[in-house]
Amino acid sequence: SLLLYTVRIPVFAVYGSEPAARRCHRLLLSRPINPLVSPAAGVNDWPLLDAPQPNANIIARAKGLHIQASQEGGGWFSPFSMVFQEQDSRFNRSTLQVNGMIGPEATGEWAIVGGTGKLAMARGIIKYKFPQIVTSVENYRQLDIHAFYTPQAV
Repeated sequence: SLLLYTVRIPVFAVYGSEPAARRCHRLLLSRPINPLVSPAAGVNDWPLLDAPQPNANIIARAKGLHIQASQEGGGWFSPFSMVFQEQDSRFNRSTLQVNGMIGPEATGEWAIVGGTGKLAMARGIIKYKFPQIVTSVENYRQLDIHAFYTPQAV
């Protein structure tokens, strides 16, 4: 029989500069479509925190790509794996596979298209919003994760 469970996980993604221990890795892969905007593609390893503060705990990392997908330069397509930290007892090293657009809008949604570990076969959405800007170079995006998943058999 198939058992489906639901989970709601509130987390915060941080963008911009941050303490050295949490540095976001970003590698630029190609030239921009429009020379007046950011590069056309990059690799990301964004920390996902339990609170919108620089000293908050990292509970997961968003590891993947962001690819400029708008001629105006304001939209990025981002496929990534949300990898939960080993010390997170609830989702220890489980992943969510996520796809969606990152734009300048204050709110939006991404699709959860899969998962592994304790979040096996996950499907759902991540709703995001910008709750606050902490400094001129660091801001947080609140992620509200809603997923159905099938836990692994014991």
